[in-house]
Amino acid sequence: MPKRNDETLYSLPETSAASKGARHKIDALLREAHSLRHVEKRLKEVKSELIELLQAQELVTEDGKLGVRHGELCCMARFQGGRRSLDREMLIENGVTPAQIEGSMKQGPDYWVLELAAIGESEG
Repeated sequence: MPKRNDETLYSLPETSAASKGARHKIDALLREAHSLRHVEKRLKEVKSELIELLQAQELVTEDGKLGVRHGELCCMARFQGGRRSLDREMLIENGVTPAQIEGSMKQGPDYWVLELAAIGESEG
């Protein structure tokens, strides 16, 4: 994806170019999406901090499950193994040719990606 800058963002059409009904919906969704972007980042930080505290305080159930409860609010943590993936370099090291690898590739369906950006938030 090309590097984003304020000039690129200023070149985007204003929502006023959309019909009145669509404009109001787009404006509302943009505001909500941007507010959720910061909430999602904070949620990741809070979850990470909770796990650190649960571990440090050794808050575990009798059967060894990590977690805590405050009234009806609860959280439980579990350790998850990393995802397994196929490594092209290891395949070649194990005798699979690059042509065989390319011939075995499968592409998923195309999809849209929405980037949330704000003027004044430079990337980089």
